[in-house]
Amino acid sequence: MLTNLNFLNTGEPWAPECETDRLKTYDKNRELFLGEHAKPGGVYDEQFKRLNNGLEQLGRAPVNYIVVLNYFKLTSVRTADLAFSEPPQITVADNDAEGEAKQKAIDYIINKTMLYKRGHTATIDCDRYADTVLSLSSDERGLSVDITPPKFYFAVADPESIIKITHHVFAWQREVDKDRRLYHLHIQIHDVNNPGWVDDRVHALDSLENKQTIGELISRDVLETGFDFCPVFRVSNLETSDSVYGVDSYNDIDSVIAELEVRIAQINRILDKHADPTMAGPRNAIEEDSSGKSYVPIGNYFGLNEGERLPEYITWEARLEANFKLLDILLQQLYTLSEMGSALLGDFSQKTGQVPSGSALRRLMMSPLAKARRIASNFDPVLKNLVCAAASTQNTVIEPEEITIRWNDGLPQDDAEMANIMSVRTGGKSTISQFSAIRRMDGATDEDAQAELDEIRKDDMSTYPLDLAGDINDPATGAIT
Repeated sequence: MLTNLNFLNTGEPWAPECETDRLKTYDKNRELFLGEHAKPGGVYDEQFKRLNNGLEQLGRAPVNYIVVLNYFKLTSVRTADLAFSEPPQITVADNDAEGEAKQKAIDYIINKTMLYKRGHTATIDCDRYADTVLSLSSDERGLSVDITPPKFYFAVADPESIIKITHHVFAWQREVDKDRRLYHLHIQIHDVNNPGWVDDRVHALDSLENKQTIGELISRDVLETGFDFCPVFRVSNLETSDSVYGVDSYNDIDSVIAELEVRIAQINRILDKHADPTMAGPRNAIEEDSSGKSYVPIGNYFGLNEGERLPEYITWEARLEANFKLLDILLQQLYTLSEMGSALLGDFSQKTGQVPSGSALRRLMMSPLAKARRIASNFDPVLKNLVCAAASTQNTVIEPEEITIRWNDGLPQDDAEMANIMSVRTGGKSTISQFSAIRRMDGATDEDAQAELDEIRKDDMSTYPLDLAGDINDPATGAIT
């Protein structure tokens, strides 16, 4: 854990030793997300060696039977979809002229910064890397919200309370000379207690025995941010009291998915090995062609003496029940540990064509919805502060407590179920007019909807003339009203 800025001094190792495990985890999780599981030296290289045990001794080349199951990417994207695919509603409570001006500023900020799109991307990072870092900037191009990969971010915490961040540090290598392998280390330091300025430094990066150290200071500037607030905002996936950084979602399911991929590859190898059965039978069935090559003329009649063996294929009875049972167990553990459940990963109890109702789907997805709500609750105060900070650049003062964010669940709405609910709540009363129903369902214009409604009235008149005796024709248009 970093509690001061001494790790940026000349002669210090780069990256800091206390941060190396975190940075290695980022590299690993990135490979998992991209599906780079089977490449040589990759994340599952050791596990996949089990597939070719003994082949080298037999002088046989390894065969690739690997099927990549990229549940990592699926879980991260689905979590982001639940949180941001149906955008939250950011509003202010006041309905007066001042409130309308504030709401107009919020809507401008959302559109200008593509806030919801940034939120979706940030949620993916939050799920796979445990943390995401947003920063607000304003220049001649206007407002923008940027997302920095957490491998370039270093949090400096108050030694007396690690939940309090005193400095946000961004540091990344910049190539100077590819042939000579010369790099510079670019550093930006945001002091939370002095938010109007950024300490911008460039150091040489020295390499010694495969280790890098921070070299001499090349340049240093103190840049004005133009803000009276710290423009860096961080969101963590799952926070604990003993760590500055969050907890990612990949560690718990890593070993389960590795075993799934190995087991499926083993099944592939077994089935492929026995895909072409061998034939057996009497020796007099064997013939030779003009080149002297032996063959068995399939489709011919073989005359057999008493006691001779009939020609047949030697088949292997694959007893893979234990493997498939293990796959089922692993999948159930994956559903549980990933908090995704079977429904979100595409398994509806293998009932093809049967789609659960809206309430049933929500019950099936209680766990993934809870995960999405947890991440949304972590985003909530950050988005409020970010919007307020952005509004101040537009000469609009909005306090975080004035903002309300209504989060949606991202699930499709069951219209039939909603209609039943509304019918119960209104005592069976209509909640929509025929005119609106025709316009929405048919995508019709007002004129087309009215024409269709007139035709319906005419049909009703011819069928039930006494019930519609009170209806009259509009003298101007002739339409039945």
